[in-house]
Amino acid sequence: MSINFFKSLETFLSPFGPCAKDENSFILSTKLEKRSEHSDVGYITNRLCNVIKDTGSYIIIINDMDNNGPNAVFCISKSYKNQIGNVNVLSQSFNLNGDSLTIQWNEYEYPLLIYRKNILNISKTQTYTEIYFVVKVITSF
Repeated sequence: MSINFFKSLETFLSPFGPCAKDENSFILSTKLEKRSEHSDVGYITNRLCNVIKDTGSYIIIINDMDNNGPNAVFCISKSYKNQIGNVNVLSQSFNLNGDSLTIQWNEYEYPLLIYRKNILNISKTQTYTEIYFVVKVITSF
């Protein structure tokens, strides 16, 4: 990764955890391992963003900070804690290997961001360092 990437990353990270330019945005990261089909990036919780709850409707915008990974916009909705949330992809772009992002919203949980590798390229994948995503949550609350 370039030095400029780390300089820009310093402006986003604090000693208390991930933060971003506004209160409804935050950073999630994951370490991608060789030969794994997917990696859980992290839960999108009210600890990271005060507008999200365990029910409701949201637009989730996810951008790779290094400009080499996948990006996506999701519309998600759930009425009751004990049901599986409805997740729809509004728009997405894959990285050069065909890797993508998805969100899984199980009952009694917050939404989980997942990095999915292109199955055809799993054996070619090198061990990566961490990959960082800026996540923005939009809602009517």
